[in-house]
Amino acid sequence: MIVAAAIKDKNGKIWTLPNPARHGNIIKLIQEQGLRSISPCVQGFIDNDGKFYNRFEAAEHAVSCDQQFLCYDPLGSGKKIRRDTPELPFTLFSEDLW
Repeated sequence: MIVAAAIKDKNGKIWTLPNPARHGNIIKLIQEQGLRSISPCVQGFIDNDGKFYNRFEAAEHAVSCDQQFLCYDPLGSGKKIRRDTPELPFTLFSEDLW
């Protein structure tokens, strides 16, 4: 199961924060650590075992685990509601899960 957003930097280090953190929160953390550039980097996710997946691999993993996908209520309540599992291939975003 996908449990958190993550970024793999150019040195192979994986940076992550617990959900509901987004990739932007992780970039801010990296910058606060004094690193000016993490390019090239790969945005992705980690699973419950700590394995890193890029956005496409994470989408496949989330689907294979029957993970719940969410979207904002189209009636404008601001709440997240369950939605149908997207068809592969797609790019996973943290907003899809939390």
